Amino acid sequence: TTEIYTLSLHDALPILKKTPSVAAENQESRLIWQFFDCAKQGFFVEVGANHPTELNQTWFFEQQGWSGLLIEPNPNLCELLRAHWPSTIAESHAHHAL
Repeated sequence: TTEIYTLSLHDALPILKKTPSVAAENQESRLIWQFFDCAKQGFFVEVGANHPTELNQTWFFEQQGWSGLLIEPNPNLCELLRAHWPSTIAESHAHHAL
């Protein structure tokens, strides 16, 4: 079976108090990772993945052994994601209004 979790501020506060200061873009990722007991396997979905490593919310999880699905409308960025993320599926789908 698949379990889906959400992380509330109430759940996060005890973890935040114990977490050493890190770069802002990794703070949220580390907080979520700690919520999942620093699991070395997992699956994520990110819509609007943007750049593979800069200010990316799920890059940290890829480095920890997780895999996932990235959806990025910019085809150039999607190609970068595919090149940098070996365990993850990256798709580029965009609809333009006429």
